[in-house]
Amino acid sequence: MKSVFVIAALAAGLVFMPAPAALAACKPVLKQKKVQLTEAQARKAAIAAWSATAKRKHGAGFASWSKAGDKKMNCKQIQAAKRQQQLCVAIGRPCSN
Repeated sequence: MKSVFVIAALAAGLVFMPAPAALAACKPVLKQKKVQLTEAQARKAAIAAWSATAKRKHGAGFASWSKAGDKKMNCKQIQAAKRQQQLCVAIGRPCSN
């Protein structure tokens, strides 16, 4: 009897699904890279650049790194300006929710 009720509820559209507005609206992937002396500085600078680019391209509602989808941060040590530095690349999809 329970399965009959579940099937009837599905058929009647009584199963609640999140409204499309509640789902995150995401834009295509953005990538920003920055070089700094330390990894912490390079990470912070790459995120700031990513956020600024997202804001410029899609508006302030898409500028939050914490809301980004499919985000990755790749860092590596490089030789630049005759010394070791850190290169970090922030990659993610700007999302509004």
